[in-house]
Amino acid sequence: MYVTVLLNFTIKLLIKRAHKNGLKVHVFTLNSQEEVKEMKKMGVDGGFNNNP
Repeated sequence: MYVTVLLNFTIKLLIKRAHKNGLKVHVFTLNSQEEVKEMKKMGVDGGFNNNP
């Protein structure tokens, strides 16, 4: 199971608690490489962007 979170609401505590409860965290919308790198550092499991 997973939870999808708006990029602006993604914080380390949310990710940590989701993982502790067996959930993966996917983030939207990642529109730059910098955002992708930051989310990877935070432990996000996946993400969505506007580029197909």
